Amino acid sequence: MVLLIGESSSGKDTIMNKLAELTSLRPVVSYTTRPIRSNETEGYSYNFISDEEFKSKSDSGFFIEESEYIGFHYAMAREDCADNKIVVVNPQGLRSLLRNGVNTISFYISVDERERLIRLANRGDDVSEICRRVISDRDTFRGVEREVDCIVKNSNIKVAAFEIIQELKRRMVI
Repeated sequence: MVLLIGESSSGKDTIMNKLAELTSLRPVVSYTTRPIRSNETEGYSYNFISDEEFKSKSDSGFFIEESEYIGFHYAMAREDCADNKIVVVNPQGLRSLLRNGVNTISFYISVDERERLIRLANRGDDVSEICRRVISDRDTFRGVEREVDCIVKNSNIKVAAFEIIQELKRRMVI
């Protein structure tokens, strides 16, 4: 299973979609309790569920990994764990999958903070929300570079996707 990890606006979802387009990897549609954004589609971006439904699925063992980010819950279904899958996770999700023995190769998508701020502003996020996310990301992602298999600098989506594909081929994953 291929894991993409990175701060807000590092390009994780865009890279995941590009990799799905260029390879046999299939994206995992994770579950979340956060509200849907205007540019997202139910069942494609995420499976958007209530706190109550999340708790019920969690209690029944439906999820293989769970994490919390700024008060919202995120998780991946057990049934979605497969070698031909690609998923975006945060550091907590990475650790959970590793603890559960899932065979993974993980990529940290690195983008300097200034560029991420510009991307967040360009997508129309509120200034206070931008500041909150960047500050939260500093703590959440501190040291994650030492926990992943590879680091990919994302200054260009196509180049970043190509670098990931090359590494997956080198490791005979695809």
